[in-house]
Amino acid sequence: MKILVLLSHCIPKPRANEICVSKMISSQKDACTTYVCTVDDEALLGVRELEPSVNGRVVPFYYNRPKSFSERGFFGKICYLLTRLPSVLFSPVYDRAMTKGFLRTAEKAIKEDAPDMVVAVLQPAAAPEAARRLKKRYPSPKYLLYDLDTVSDSSLGRFEKLLFAVYSKKVLRWERKIYGAFDLIVHLDSHKEHFHKKQYRSYLTKTLFQGVPLLDIRNDCKSGGLREAPVLIYAGRFYPSLREPQHLLDVLSLANKKRGGRLAVDVYTDGEYVRKISNRYSADDGVFVHDYLSQDEINSKMEEADVLISLGNNGTNMFPSKIVTYVALMKPIIHLYQSKDDPVISYLENYPDALLLDVGADINDNAQAIVNFLEAEHMPINRSEIEELYRNNLPAYNMQKIIARIGF
Repeated sequence: MKILVLLSHCIPKPRANEICVSKMISSQKDACTTYVCTVDDEALLGVRELEPSVNGRVVPFYYNRPKSFSERGFFGKICYLLTRLPSVLFSPVYDRAMTKGFLRTAEKAIKEDAPDMVVAVLQPAAAPEAARRLKKRYPSPKYLLYDLDTVSDSSLGRFEKLLFAVYSKKVLRWERKIYGAFDLIVHLDSHKEHFHKKQYRSYLTKTLFQGVPLLDIRNDCKSGGLREAPVLIYAGRFYPSLREPQHLLDVLSLANKKRGGRLAVDVYTDGEYVRKISNRYSADDGVFVHDYLSQDEINSKMEEADVLISLGNNGTNMFPSKIVTYVALMKPIIHLYQSKDDPVISYLENYPDALLLDVGADINDNAQAIVNFLEAEHMPINRSEIEELYRNNLPAYNMQKIIARIGF
């Protein structure tokens, strides 16, 4: 089977959406895959492969990513705010330049490879928009929309929220065109309620709801017990208003003090938050921040750690994919949630070794709960137990469901 995938951010460090798709497709042993992706550094145009564990070649194209708000200077931020109003009101949901890049590069790949299936990963919106246009010219392949991040139900910035009524109508008009064009639409289980709303019901016959396909278990059993000075790890990105780290790190720092410094927290993240965290916390707090690494390197660091740390999103239906990676490692997990509707709460309720804490609770109580958890007995976890509990997260299981539904 030949598969063409349109996605972004897979070079040099793939993000959650890209990892999900590549893991799932790689589980299909006969798949011959081409990944069309964006790079924001022209030096990366020569890259032709993803992580070593991913099968397939890469065809990158250069996209000059605009600076984010936090990366701009004072006057740059003023200009950004002034242009946001017309952008939200009049610009399309997708980035025009990125869409053209996807279209130009993917069209060449279609002519060379003659794929059986084209997969467009959302986000960015430019990937499915390009795939929609491709289908008009090349209708033979099956077209799959892999929608891990909803557009109309995503967390918007404060400025966009002021114009949400206008913005959401624009998004819904675009979604109708997109959903109508694809042969199969894959959403996360946690988005099921959103996509059963009236405006989406006509697409349910070609919609498949799945778990995050990242359950890659490498050991048959994980032994219990922690080191006297356990190492805790958080591996993932932070985002303004959606996933802010301050309360999480304040709680862990306090827990470190309660244990007399016998605790270390390694934080692997990127962007502005590396500087922010290193400025606020030090070795005395037990908090050590590092630049994000490749997925294989991150996996090795998590294997070496005693406890895995998770922070829920400030959005009721948003499921952080890294929690599935955590479960696959069969280690103790501490999850801090920001909403009672956080889907991770129900996801972890049957996990054998998890501590769930409310960010809104007293910081001293949360810190003491972490101390108690670290000092409690931790029993071994078996692979068969995890595979039975979380079958919907197995990459091969999800890929087979897609193949069966799309008609191969």
